Amino acid sequence: MNERPRYKGKIMTEKQYKRRMKQIESGLMRKKEKVQTKNQCDDDQQAECMIERRRIIDLKVMAQHLYCSFCTEILSLEDIEKEAKKGLASDFTVRCRKCLATSIVPTSKVHLGPNGQLLYDNNTKAALSAIHNGNGHTTLKKFCGSMNMPCMTAKTYKSYEREIGPVIESVAKESCLEACKEEKRLTKSQLDILQKRL
Repeated sequence: MNERPRYKGKIMTEKQYKRRMKQIESGLMRKKEKVQTKNQCDDDQQAECMIERRRIIDLKVMAQHLYCSFCTEILSLEDIEKEAKKGLASDFTVRCRKCLATSIVPTSKVHLGPNGQLLYDNNTKAALSAIHNGNGHTTLKKFCGSMNMPCMTAKTYKSYEREIGPVIESVAKESCLEACKEEKRLTKSQLDILQKRL
């Protein structure tokens, strides 16, 4: 008796099996093509690829880190080798011209989030401004696209939104309590005038 082909334990017809194998093969080919296109950018072009587009930079933070961590030589942004994008913030890997060591140069301050993770101020402030304006991630993404800047993903935006949410709520509650106290004070001070009118 001829055995029917199986894929991941499931019995299929010959036609289904061949189609599945073609899909797997074409997927592997696409994966190889992606890797090849990434590797086509050689070292000289890679630095150019990294510096393209605009960034939001905290100049004070960047100035504090624009020196070699080994020989304290001043670093040049022309020697950027890699960029780790963290939403609207970036960490540049810059090679020193004197000792050839690499140093990390951030473009934004960092702070600890509620769960102890490192969060970038650029992203926090961008999420806060998007909430303050009544817009969401989509509008922020459109803004970054029109400014030719990298933007944070929706998932990253949501995590920063969760960080900001409780703070916004507490400030709103304080503001409402202050308004109630002010209303009470004004009502008491104007009580005589109100009684005469009634």
